[in-house]
Amino acid sequence: MEESNVTNGVKKKSVLTVKNILRALTILGIIFVFCPSFLVSCSGEDVNVSVMTAVGGVEVYGERVVDPNPIMLICLLLPIAVLVLLFIRKFNDRKTAGVILGCTAVDLVIWFIFRTAVKNYAEENYCTFGTTPWFVINVIVMIIVILITAVVAAGKLQLETDLIAAVTGKGSQEALDQMSAAVSQMSGAVTKMAGKVVNNINNKPKKENIIGYCAKCGSPIQYGCKFCTSCGTAVPESMIAEAEAARKAAEEAEAARKAAEAEAATLMDQKMTALDIRGNNVKSVAKELYNSMYELTKVVEGSGKKVSASISELVLGMEPDDVTRSFLAKYFADTVNAKEGNVGGKRKSVLKTWDTLDVPANHFFEGQPAKTMTIGRYILNKFVLQPVGVLDELGIVNDTLNKKNIGKLDNAVGALYQADKITRKQFN
Repeated sequence: MEESNVTNGVKKKSVLTVKNILRALTILGIIFVFCPSFLVSCSGEDVNVSVMTAVGGVEVYGERVVDPNPIMLICLLLPIAVLVLLFIRKFNDRKTAGVILGCTAVDLVIWFIFRTAVKNYAEENYCTFGTTPWFVINVIVMIIVILITAVVAAGKLQLETDLIAAVTGKGSQEALDQMSAAVSQMSGAVTKMAGKVVNNINNKPKKENIIGYCAKCGSPIQYGCKFCTSCGTAVPESMIAEAEAARKAAEEAEAARKAAEAEAATLMDQKMTALDIRGNNVKSVAKELYNSMYELTKVVEGSGKKVSASISELVLGMEPDDVTRSFLAKYFADTVNAKEGNVGGKRKSVLKTWDTLDVPANHFFEGQPAKTMTIGRYILNKFVLQPVGVLDELGIVNDTLNKKNIGKLDNAVGALYQADKITRKQFN
């Protein structure tokens, strides 16, 4: 009877403590590192991107397109450090919660930077980008960890607190009110801090609005001001007149640029026939044409080679009529042997578009210096830009035509048309 009383007097330890919940959430965070957070589709192939994918690099069709980024291991090391901290008793609850809060907040920021980097890379290379449910759940888990540890750091909860007892016990309403108040205090502090940052940004004079500096105190004078906002000295009329003229010229130039871009975009949105790298004539809209331009001019590091003298002579001597489907298939396409329905051995292409050759001086136009470029870029200059008569004005294009560089090329051609250096037919 006495033994039974002793047994009944032992307090059963709760499983659903704050610490155990944080441990479970942190283990989930470690698992999410290995789950595909983003889906990128390039040239018909879907690539699931996780943190570990970024660590090891990305390959498409057996070719490395993104180098390894071991720095992304920090997304794995941070939750591991948090988990270790939750199993040792070196600090008190508030210090432990503060460290976990800081680590998780940093981890959350890195995840969003990772998402932005993957999205930007996809857009620059004309790939589609999507976020998977794993990323969304991971973000929710990190936010929950941040909220719980913030309440513990504020002294409203303990790591060994039984959450069931806290919710169902006599003091549950008071505990919930304390948690709500703590979260409200944090929200208010963050809002106040964000407001200060926004105000500082809004109140900081924009560089393009500064028309000069005060002769008396040296403070910047903003456009539209007739007196220095720091010392009250009158702004010289000559400075105001120059600012007005500069502003008007800038607005006219911007309007002309936007008009040229709009006209170019309208033309590019029209259906057109393009020749892909395997020699197939395909009906393509602008995005597909951009993809072809990128594939033609890209460089795959470490896999290109310098072509032989005979191949160089062949390529440099080509005329537009020589670029046939059979020519492209012979030199640039991977092929297989098929006999009676059975597919035989695969033959690698003789050339890659990123193999290089030396283009002699004056090959494209008088005064053109000798250049080393990829075969794909040579084809672009020789059979796309030179025939329409813009190469002399633009100069040789020897860059990968990703989204950014195609935009620059569009603007450059539009500027030539605006300056009457090329005709409407050439611009089209």
